[in-house]
Order: sequence, then structure tokens, then C-alpha cells
Amino acid sequence: MRCADHAMTARHPRKKRATCRPEVAAGDLHLAALLRSLSGRLAESGRREEALVATRQALAVQRRMALADPAACQADMARSLNTLSTRLAQAGRIADSLRASERAVAAYQRLAVADPAAHEPKLAALLHNLSIQLARAGRHAGALEASEQVLRIRRHMATTDPCCEPLLWTALSNLTDRLAQAGRAEDAARARAELTARRSHSQRLLAGCRD
Repeated sequence: MRCADHAMTARHPRKKRATCRPEVAAGDLHLAALLRSLSGRLAESGRREEALVATRQALAVQRRMALADPAACQADMARSLNTLSTRLAQAGRIADSLRASERAVAAYQRLAVADPAAHEPKLAALLHNLSIQLARAGRHAGALEASEQVLRIRRHMATTDPCCEPLLWTALSNLTDRLAQAGRAEDAARARAELTARRSHSQRLLAGCRD
């Protein structure tokens, strides 16, 4: 998948077939999908607490399925943990949202070890959000570590696909902020200078990505 496709998918998520195999428990598989769909509709209508309840119920069902086959259900669990973080934030439960984000990142890190090409783009997006959450919570060392991981992944992505360059810009911008918060002014200045240079030299290259 090209980076332009990743960006489009982030704005307009495609429906994904659950990775838990039907033989794990067909009824549970269907129930989890219904609960995830219900959670989304409730959130869109502003019923945040009910959306959170539905997400928790979906996650509980997936945990039950994972007891039978952890590997088969790992990706679904990771996605649901990310959704749980979003629902908790929408409900104003910021500390709980941060903990769910950390669990979602840990789950995607395990997935990325097994299949980096498939899961590192999503891992980078979650790490980017986690970095911001950690910074807001005053956990600047953790925020910096997360932003450095994002930069590593997105630098590799931009090397293999030049259309990923804007994602690298975002990573550099976030790293600049995190370094400044950590009192590393010279490192922040270097990151900012790289960001400026890459933006100025990449515009012609990116023209083909918008075609």
C-alpha cells in the first residue's frame, strides 16, 4: 500500500475482515463485530458513555476468543484497544485513555515484529498519538522515546516510498517539540532544520503522489 493510500484509509477507514478465524467461535465473532459497529454509531451521535460500554463489551468478547487462539485474534484485539483509548478520551477519562493507548501500542509492536510491512505504519500512527498524550501528562521522557520510534519507522517508510515524506515531516515536527520540552534545544534545532530542508526539497517529488 502506498503512503497516499495509507492517508486515505486514515480519513476514510475501510471495513476490515476480522482476523480471528471463524472456527474460534462464530457467534462471538459476529457479536464482537456488532458491538464495534454499535460503538461507532453511538459515538457519532454523541452518546459517549454508551459508546464506551459497547467498546468494552466488544473487547471482552475478543478476549474470550483470544483464550482459544491468541495469535489469530491479536490484530483485532490491538484495534479494539486503540478504539477503547479513543472512547475513553471522548468520555473525558484521560488517564484511562493513556493507559489504553499504551496497551494498544504494545499490541501493535508485537504485530510489527511478526510483519513489519503490514503493521509498522499503524504502529507509527499510534506512537505519534501516544507521544502527544504522554507530553500532555508531563511524561516528557516517554513522549520523546515514542516520537523517536515514530521517526525511525517513518524515515524507513519515506526511503522505500517517497510519497510517505509528509508523514516524516509530521514525525520531525513532533520530535522537535518533544526535544524542546526535554530541554535539548540544540537537538530540537537540528530536527527543525532537517524538517525545513526536507520540505523545501520534496515538493516536486510529491507532485506525482497527488496524481
